Amino acid sequence: MGRIDEAIAKVKQALELEPLDLNMGANLAWLYLFSRENDKALEQARKIYELDPNFPVGRWMLGETYALSGMYEESLLLNEQTLKNDPTSQFALRNIGFAYAKSGRRQEAEEIVQRFKDLRKTQYVLSYRFASLYAGLGDKEEAFAELERAFEERDWQLQRIKVDPFMDPLRSDPRYKDLLKRMNLPE
Repeated sequence: MGRIDEAIAKVKQALELEPLDLNMGANLAWLYLFSRENDKALEQARKIYELDPNFPVGRWMLGETYALSGMYEESLLLNEQTLKNDPTSQFALRNIGFAYAKSGRRQEAEEIVQRFKDLRKTQYVLSYRFASLYAGLGDKEEAFAELERAFEERDWQLQRIKVDPFMDPLRSDPRYKDLLKRMNLPE
C-alpha cells in the first residue's frame, strides 16, 4: 500500500521490545530499501549480518541491499558465497543476476535467467523473480509477461510491487499502473 513510514515505526517498536530479533532487524533494512533510504538500509543490513553471518535472511538482505545500492561487486561476492552452500538459492541468484544486469554484464545476467529457467523444471520459481531480472536488464516486454504470470499464479512476492526498487524501471509504463489497478493498489 506504500505506507512505509507506518511500517518502519511498527518494526522499530518491535525492535525496542526485542532488539536482537534478526528477522525484525532484516525487515527494517527491507523497509528502508522500500523507502529508498539506502544508506540506512545498508547500515541496518550490515548490523544484522554482523550479529549472525550464517543467518540466511540477513545474508540475503545484505546482498540485496548491496545490489540495490549500486554496490554490485560486494553483492556478487556475498551472494556467490551463498551459492557455494546452496547452489539453488533463488534469493542469491536473483541478486547476482540483477547485479550483473545493472553493471552492464548482460551475458552473465542472461546466464542467471537461464539458470532460473532450468530450476523452473524441477522446483517452483517465482515469476516475480524473473520479472525483477528482466526489469534490471531493461527487457520490459519479458518483465511484464512475467508479472502477468505472477498475477495469474498469485505469486506471494507480487504484493510488494508498489514499493519494490527492483521494479523501478517499469513504473512509467502504463502496464504497471494497470497491474496496480487490477490488484486494487493505489497508484
